[in-house]
Amino acid sequence: MFRIAAWGLVLVHIFERPAWTYKASVQEHWDDFGMYPSFGLPYLPSAAVVVLEVAFLLTLWMAVGMGFGYKLGTNYAYMPYFSALVLAAKSTAVLVSIVQLGIGRDPSFTLSPVEALMCLLVELQYDNNIGYLVRTIPKFGVLMFALAVAVCSYTALGFLVIDPSTQEAQEYFPSFGAGVWTMLTVLNGSNWPGPMIPAFAQNRAYCVYFFVYIVMGNWGLLNLVLGFNYLFFQQEQRGILAMQELTRLNNLAEAFRILDAEQKGFLTYAQVDDLLQEMYGFYEEMRDGPTAAERYELILVLDIQSNMMIDENDFSFLEEKCFADVLKRLRSRKRKLIRYLSLIHI
Repeated sequence: MFRIAAWGLVLVHIFERPAWTYKASVQEHWDDFGMYPSFGLPYLPSAAVVVLEVAFLLTLWMAVGMGFGYKLGTNYAYMPYFSALVLAAKSTAVLVSIVQLGIGRDPSFTLSPVEALMCLLVELQYDNNIGYLVRTIPKFGVLMFALAVAVCSYTALGFLVIDPSTQEAQEYFPSFGAGVWTMLTVLNGSNWPGPMIPAFAQNRAYCVYFFVYIVMGNWGLLNLVLGFNYLFFQQEQRGILAMQELTRLNNLAEAFRILDAEQKGFLTYAQVDDLLQEMYGFYEEMRDGPTAAERYELILVLDIQSNMMIDENDFSFLEEKCFADVLKRLRSRKRKLIRYLSLIHI
């Protein structure tokens, strides 16, 4: 719900009438068509924009208030404070718009792109593609910088190799900026033979200069960038899995401390049995939960040291050894054994 509210602010901002269109120099022209440019859709009325923004902001303020409660002490402890600052700025802008509408004036105050910043703050709390892109932007920026340095260096080499009096130099390398643009054109394959033809007409040996550049650029550097991006993705996936595993272990450790109210360092079979009954009664989707005998078998498997006690290390394997999939496998083995025994008896 909170993510919908954050993205809702972005959509409202896209389809509202921009504040700059109320200036006298453009207002008359804008009012002629009353459409959002290139979309063919009417822009949202100011009153509807305010109502939607207030609804979305209230939802996000609720999310920030909840964040102050459960994010303290976590890796995202700074998020509620930063989000509150951003929301306060956006709320101020909406309040100014409400006052201007109330006195019959056109809206003239905006704080864009604060809506996009709010989306980033919300999305960074989830292990999804947007969070991955945000985290890999610095690494990707380094790769793009290295690619730009390579293109500029090879362009500088072109000024040394190509005769300044030739048509190639005068048309495609008149200045360093134009030369860089020419080499980018060759690199991305956009009309790439064009910049090379005058040089070929002057001297076929110039093909070596462009051939080496295409091989190094298209087949070398661009594939290197793609390979590094794949490597970054793998690293992010491993990091996400490690973070999820750490969160799972921390949650199990906290649950163990709550259940071990007397701080004995272990749980009894009866305590774990009560936990399994609650787990299968409310959280595991099974029509027929485990019987008392089946729960006892699951607890025996969980008790790694077979000392009639479940310590914190044993408890960390609760999902692996006591959840529904394990119970299904246990019942399947029993049915196979019963069929085998029945065949022997026959």
